[in-house]
Formats: sequence, structure tokens, C-alpha cells
Amino acid sequence: FFRTEGANVREDGEGRFFLRLNQAPTSTVVAKIAFVSGDAGISVKSGGTQTFTPANWSVWRIVTFQAAGDANSDDETATFQLTMPGIRPRSLVVTALDDDVGENLA
Repeated sequence: FFRTEGANVREDGEGRFFLRLNQAPTSTVVAKIAFVSGDAGISVKSGGTQTFTPANWSVWRIVTFQAAGDANSDDETATFQLTMPGIRPRSLVVTALDDDVGENLA
């Protein structure tokens, strides 16, 4: 029932995730995105709760994630869960793309 696209987040910045329903609900439904596990420096900045109605179900919604900066050069990940009444929860892995430049080997 969820229509989703993947999400990458810039370290010490933001990234977006797009969400909509693939069919009209019969009444108002609330979709929630919550942190489950992984790097706690990755979080939902805005749009973590979305309300869909029979009138707006097909409009793409933006969920913005943010990632804290760190001193390592690794891409961190975190798993979030999308839930909505009556639908099996879905997992989403968000990757924080590291902003540290590695050693120049040229």
C-alpha cells in the first residue's frame, strides 16, 4: 500500500524520502516513520507523520531525514519503519553519505 523511493542523507546535512499511497483509502489513515536501529545520528527532521485521505492519497509527501557529522570516513546507516493501520510494517534503510575526504593516493 505504500509507494516509496529510497533515501540517502548527506552527513551533517539532509536528504529526502518520498511517500504516497498506491490506492485511495476508504477513510483517513495516518502513516508514521520511526527509528528502529542503527546510527542514532540519523533521524527524521520533518514529515515523520503523514495523514492521507480519500481526497489526497495520491499526492507525494516529503519526509526529510538529517544526519549528524562525525570524524570517521564511513557511510553510516539506520533502519526506520513505516507503519499504517491494517498494513504490514515496511523497513527503510537510510544511508548517511560521509563528507570526509579520504587520503589522496595519487
